[in-house]
Amino acid sequence: MIAIYGYRPVQRWTYRSIPGPPPRWLTGNLSEITRLSYAMFYLKYARKYGKVWKVWFGSRVVVLVMDPDLGRLVNRNPNRHAYPHLGDLKSAADNASFFSSITTARDHNLHRSLQSAWQPTLSSASLAGYAPAMNAAAERLVACLGAVAAANGETDMLARFFRVAVDVVGTAVFGVDMHAQDDDDGPAAKRSTALVTAMQTLMDIEYGARSRYLTAGALFPFAFPLLRALVNIFPDNAIRRICSSYVILRGTCEEVLGDIKAKLAAAAPPASPAAALAGAGPLPKAAKPKSSGAGSVAMMPQAAVPDGGDAAQVPTPPGGFIPHLLSSAHHAGVRGGALLSDDEVLQQAMSFLVGTPESTAAAMSFCVHCLASHSAAEAALLQEVDAFGRARVPSAEDLAGLPYLDAVWTEALRLYGPGVSILREAAHDQRIGGHFIPKGTALQTVICAIHRDPAIWPRAGEFVPERWLAGHAAEVTDAQRRAFNPWGDGARACIGRRFAAEEGRIVLLRLYQQFTFELLPGQVPLELWSPFSIKPRHGLFVRPRVRA
Repeated sequence: MIAIYGYRPVQRWTYRSIPGPPPRWLTGNLSEITRLSYAMFYLKYARKYGKVWKVWFGSRVVVLVMDPDLGRLVNRNPNRHAYPHLGDLKSAADNASFFSSITTARDHNLHRSLQSAWQPTLSSASLAGYAPAMNAAAERLVACLGAVAAANGETDMLARFFRVAVDVVGTAVFGVDMHAQDDDDGPAAKRSTALVTAMQTLMDIEYGARSRYLTAGALFPFAFPLLRALVNIFPDNAIRRICSSYVILRGTCEEVLGDIKAKLAAAAPPASPAAALAGAGPLPKAAKPKSSGAGSVAMMPQAAVPDGGDAAQVPTPPGGFIPHLLSSAHHAGVRGGALLSDDEVLQQAMSFLVGTPESTAAAMSFCVHCLASHSAAEAALLQEVDAFGRARVPSAEDLAGLPYLDAVWTEALRLYGPGVSILREAAHDQRIGGHFIPKGTALQTVICAIHRDPAIWPRAGEFVPERWLAGHAAEVTDAQRRAFNPWGDGARACIGRRFAAEEGRIVLLRLYQQFTFELLPGQVPLELWSPFSIKPRHGLFVRPRVRA
């Protein structure tokens, strides 16, 4: 029976018409995927098996779509129920543990409801108000790199950018100082280091794969209830570390939520929690940025929210993410239109905190790598930076006048976009690309392969930022623009993509006002890894050089 189960004759027969790399007995293609990482595995076979092929994640068949038009059919289908979000994790309506947030909500109405709650905090008006916090984090980074450059030292820019991104989320979104870039050995810095380590552990799928329970669950999904019981009694080291990391992350967000609710309760009765916190102005002298609990996060003063107007147009002030969510209600068809519960607010905060820094830091790292290894592109960017002003502090509106900076950011995302693939599920039997797809089949539109397809992109594997400049001879076509989806596609595209783009461009501009970067030996070609999003496998090590 075990031999038959490992061979899976029924599934092999069902998907026999779809090509793909030959699976091994029992484990399928899982061992090779784990060894190479997801993106590298997909890129290895991207053009070998055509536009639609399959891969075996242990016992489960996943059908991969490598064509942008077929991908749009799946991800932008007018029938929103045709290809629901792949929901191996329960939705926020059913599960209050781990990440039951906007990123994992399977139910369409629940996702739409949470999306509506998030949107005002990421509107253009709100993003403009976050620029000072992004500049402040960039200035901290410039000071740190200045010390490194003065000593002719070396540094890992991926690690630096991750801490910058944590600081930005803390100050801009939550209104707290995360102390992520502190270099001292104080309690705040130590606690921040523990938080950063916890976030990186939770985002590292490779680390989770070391658990024998997670591997067993992929191979024997029918035994999941037994495995869940066993893991509670006999957790292995990987599970222990994952759980302890989750406790640190949740504890930090609970602390922030508790501090904000306490300040709202102490304020005069407001029209809304966001207005109360924003309208209170700077904190009283006795409560000026102080340590919360052990002292790693300190509350920041809030900006004012304009009175009146539709909630979707009213900008959320820096630090107003949680107060806004506390006043947000579900759609009428979701939980009767009730306000978001404290646990739902907490889960959204955790999702923002753990999800944003990883992808944003990787994107900034790849920009630095591409510029340091392409002198002509670096020279063109420096010319634009100098024309903007070496000492000028950018606002969100200034970014529209920096087309080459935007082109560098966009081209780096094409080559190394954070979205490796988009997960969906077939709601009914159908045909895609001429292949029969049974109901319940997991589907992945593989963005990283589409972005590097030479049939779509001239010089597909090269860094050519000029392709994104209007009027340039290499300017992208409409078809290429449709094929470009670094943050996902359709209703499930990353809701924080504009936040990341603003942060990334502001930080890069502030860096290149002061520095250029020399890659250390062994950084070209850069070894890639994709435990969650694509990133440099061993970091990005450079020697910062102060500009004359």
